[in-house]
Amino acid sequence: MTEPPDYMLPVLYGIEKTIIALYEEFPRMVDADVLWCCEKLHDYYKKTAQGKELEDPESPIQRKQDLMDELLNTLEERETEGMDSEVINNPEFRQGEAVYSSYAMLYAAAIKRIRDSVRFWKKEGKTGYLTFIKNQVM
Repeated sequence: MTEPPDYMLPVLYGIEKTIIALYEEFPRMVDADVLWCCEKLHDYYKKTAQGKELEDPESPIQRKQDLMDELLNTLEERETEGMDSEVINNPEFRQGEAVYSSYAMLYAAAIKRIRDSVRFWKKEGKTGYLTFIKNQVM
């Protein structure tokens, strides 16, 4: 896996901190739960970045729903407080050739990186990713 760009590290750290907090609350959580949430959130933010209005993603499984809600809250808080404002519409920060024109675009890219990391680390077992980030974040 390639290292993420420095400007994305605070977003990734916030997401991973939230995941670990929920993992501590729900010790039965597995990488597949995180992967499912990342896929739903990536689609949600990607479509939001394209100007589509969507309902928040939902799951009938409580730990997935709680993780989804907390991740949405974390990213909403980052946006409200302007924590990532220096990245938006700044030509120094790009996703390929495109400038991040919205928070949704930035958050979709960050969640995609998390999703790819989950896919990579889950090869180590059901909680390979969760174990990895717990050791990195804590």
